[in-house]
Amino acid sequence: MNMYHDPEIWERSRQFCSDLYQLTATDSYYQTFYYTPILRQIAVLVPTHIMLAYQAPKPDVFIRHLDFTLGAAYELRTLLMFNVLLDFEEISPNRPLIHKINILIASINLLRERVQTGRAPRSKRTILWT
Repeated sequence: MNMYHDPEIWERSRQFCSDLYQLTATDSYYQTFYYTPILRQIAVLVPTHIMLAYQAPKPDVFIRHLDFTLGAAYELRTLLMFNVLLDFEEISPNRPLIHKINILIASINLLRERVQTGRAPRSKRTILWT
């Protein structure tokens, strides 16, 4: 599965996890409602399953780990969006995180589609980030 290896996706997921940890460490909202452990546990699953996918021996195992990654990413997005909807402040610190997780979800979906159809990436940089 080395032909599909894209370290940029893993690096982005790791950076997202780091950003989420920094936000939950400083924001009292998360500590008040016991939100921090849930978000952190799910956030760690994203880079973990991406790395497990890269170590998979077959494409179906690779896709299964990407599906686990997508499930965790969608759950994170849902929790962050609920927080934005329940937050009455004009500017929520979650909006940049929601944007990052949406980009990550799109990139993982693109990688999953390429593996499923058997198309190898055209270049070393598979995913475009905005």
